[in-house]
Amino acid sequence: MSETLIITFIMLASIALIIVLMINSVKKQARGKMRKLESKLAELTGQRKLNISRKEKLRNRLVAADASEQALIHLWLERDEPAYELIHFNKVKKCEIVKLSNRITEKSAKGKNQVHEQVTAIHLQFATDKNIFTIPFYSEVEDGVLEMQELTKRAEEWRTYIGNTGNN
Repeated sequence: MSETLIITFIMLASIALIIVLMINSVKKQARGKMRKLESKLAELTGQRKLNISRKEKLRNRLVAADASEQALIHLWLERDEPAYELIHFNKVKKCEIVKLSNRITEKSAKGKNQVHEQVTAIHLQFATDKNIFTIPFYSEVEDGVLEMQELTKRAEEWRTYIGNTGNN
């Protein structure tokens, strides 16, 4: 092997090692953040005597529900500290999927207007008499377009679950 080829190989191996180390660091941070959320959820369930019947991890958030108490806990990190919302199903007046999008209008070659809509985020939104709660399920930036269909389906499943549980 020539000296240039060896140097190129060493450089590529070094770059690959740096990338692997960065990926591992990001994964370790994500696990640490999720552990904080899980710990806060355990604390809340103990304090409020909740029995979690459904739980889902969403990127850097946690959503859990207690069907018997008809309550939902939405947890996330705010400045690296767990924050949460407790939503009682019987106080929810409206529960819907909200799609945020960008609309672009273009003129076609024939002079007709064509509207293109690009979904950028999908949220599950609850309205009570006093508040509006929003749980992000999909973000084009954080999740990518390929995740949109699956995350929309999961938001719909939660909406149905809350609607069915709240009506019992």
